[in-house]
Amino acid sequence: MAKYFDKFPTIVYNGSPVKNILARARLSEETKNNPVNFVPHRLESSILRPDMIAEKYYNNSYYDWLYYFSNEIVDPYYDSALSDEILNKKIINKYESMSYARDYILFYRNNWSNNEKITEKEYYNLTVAQRKYYTSEIDYFGNVTGYSRKKIDWTVSTNKLVTIKVNTVEFAEVDDIYLQYEDGNTTPVAKAQLAAFDSDTLTMTFKNVDGAFVSSTNNVVVSKYRNTLYEYTASSIVQTVLNIPTGEVSYWSPVSAYDYEIEENQKKRDIILLRNSQKTKAEEQLTELLRS
Repeated sequence: MAKYFDKFPTIVYNGSPVKNILARARLSEETKNNPVNFVPHRLESSILRPDMIAEKYYNNSYYDWLYYFSNEIVDPYYDSALSDEILNKKIINKYESMSYARDYILFYRNNWSNNEKITEKEYYNLTVAQRKYYTSEIDYFGNVTGYSRKKIDWTVSTNKLVTIKVNTVEFAEVDDIYLQYEDGNTTPVAKAQLAAFDSDTLTMTFKNVDGAFVSSTNNVVVSKYRNTLYEYTASSIVQTVLNIPTGEVSYWSPVSAYDYEIEENQKKRDIILLRNSQKTKAEEQLTELLRS
């Protein structure tokens, strides 16, 4: 991208001539608003660097700036698709470990991508609440041929909130992942993230619950990551608040931090590129713009 800055105006800074990289530059509105000027492109895993993209499409790595401008990229690092290696490093840096990123649930999403299709009879056997997840499929003659899932990315912050009373809770790590075991079994009966705790009422409230908390005599609640020195025993289930009704649970799926970062990076692989035939015109526009 170094040659790109050759077009920037020169100013004097601290007595020395330098390029004014703060000059405002972008594709003209006429070019940007005409979709015919662009072609969609999906980046390959082996070609993610802007200079490599320019070399492949424009046969000249100098035109990497067209990739930035076409996709309105401001931050070359975080606005561009990352390689698997760099993405994994980013996830670990952000969430402390890959395991925690996989366990940490950000939200729940309508899982329409399962693309489940049902017959008209099956549709009318559903409850009214369940029918909102489907839309009718119509043939050429206007007849209903069946029902498929609505392609809407509805999201909710959690599936449920469960508050338990414990023997003691002087300290607990909010947002950590907690597991509950029963009768010495090595498989947890419940897994969830701590939303809040109250040392006065001896309660812990969990969100994004997988499984079911119990209050049997022989149970233990422990932290999986950050608060491993403490153990708690649930004496009762104080309250359960369903954010997703029981009859609609199958229509939702949890989205972990890991899932989210992968999806967001995949989206950045779908880009647009200014057509080869337009690159000289764009270069002239850029030069003229930076002179003004």
